[in-house]
Amino acid sequence: FLGGNFWDGRATGWLLGEPAAEQAQGPFLNPVEHNLPDAATVVGKVCASPYADRFRAIYGTKICANVVDAYNAIGQALFAYENSAEVNAFSSKYDYYLADPVKYPLTEQELLGLQLYEDENKGKCAECHPSEAGEDGAPPLFTDFSYDNLGFPKNPENPTYRMSREFNPIGAAWIDPGLGGFLADVPRFAHLAAQNYGLHKVPTLRNVDLRPRADFVKAYGHNGVFKTLKEVVHFYNTRDVLPACEETAGAKPGVNCWPKPEVAVNLNTEELGKLGLSEEEEWAIVAFLRTLNDGWTPGGN
Repeated sequence: FLGGNFWDGRATGWLLGEPAAEQAQGPFLNPVEHNLPDAATVVGKVCASPYADRFRAIYGTKICANVVDAYNAIGQALFAYENSAEVNAFSSKYDYYLADPVKYPLTEQELLGLQLYEDENKGKCAECHPSEAGEDGAPPLFTDFSYDNLGFPKNPENPTYRMSREFNPIGAAWIDPGLGGFLADVPRFAHLAAQNYGLHKVPTLRNVDLRPRADFVKAYGHNGVFKTLKEVVHFYNTRDVLPACEETAGAKPGVNCWPKPEVAVNLNTEELGKLGLSEEEEWAIVAFLRTLNDGWTPGGN
């Protein structure tokens, strides 16, 4: 499967023709997010807002009279903004490097990281996160829009485990089924659910280290189990080298073991797990990933 938004791909674009538009509608009515009661409430708020005149100017003076059309227009409007140059600036150091590698060179460490990233026999990162510009010069999006089970461990801090029984009746025993869970609810694809169980959307790596301030802690993976890029790269490198923490005395995750995968079936074993990277090479890949943050200025940072 390719495309679709959300980690499990449930925003398909089947209704609005664009997954991002359907994804934008998702949080409004989700009881554990915005928790608004219905689409009519969302439409009412938009149509009574300070920007309501602009909304009508774009979608028609009678748009607010039809809840379905208006709700869909709200999703399309949010998608239009998410697809704009303001959100997708393509102003990272790597974008400057692609435009003119002589004028805007990468550092020695960043260049090593790029080489490892693209090496099909070493880092293998570009297999799922392509880094080359398109034939028409379009900047790379750093995702192939596919799905993978990377074998990430469960995240003990995942707030899903502490939700009320109304939303999570099995508590800490809950496992995220990913794409397989969504497919199981779609009759024409239900027969493919098992082979896609535990797979999650391959995200873009653009702005992967962008943060509002230096001490802001980010979370990586579908369940946020890792908090630094170095942890992620080290996991990719050694997942199948270190033993399971559950069977290791004096377990130290990432040092002498890794916790078992949240979902142990359908693992990607071709592009990660035993990459043979040195510590220096892991840090080089991290250095390259940091060149993907928008907002870089030549001569600045």
